[in-house]
Amino acid sequence: SGHYLNIGYKFNKDLNAEVSGTLNPGQINYQSLLTGSQWYSLLVNKTFSKGNMGVSLRLDNIATPKQYINEKLTSANFQQTSRSYYPVFLTRLGAFYKIGKKEVKVPSTWKISEN
Repeated sequence: SGHYLNIGYKFNKDLNAEVSGTLNPGQINYQSLLTGSQWYSLLVNKTFSKGNMGVSLRLDNIATPKQYINEKLTSANFQQTSRSYYPVFLTRLGAFYKIGKKEVKVPSTWKISEN
């Protein structure tokens, strides 16, 4: 079981930011112990031209660009300890452009009166 947090803030109609994070406290199994992990992101969105185009930048784990996960497996005749390395720093840059116009049309209805 993990924990998740997400906070967003809209500076104005064209600029917003979001911070999110996940914390996994680790696992204890019948014969093993696995340390936890964490993941967090910063996302900034900026739109232009009345919302018809925009860019976004997402940075994941900027303060901790690598993560180590330790696992200890123990039984009556065997013991193993392993340490795994995960590079978790990611940068994502996105852009969008809207083509066309969204239209919602209400269908016409007919009403028959019983007069």
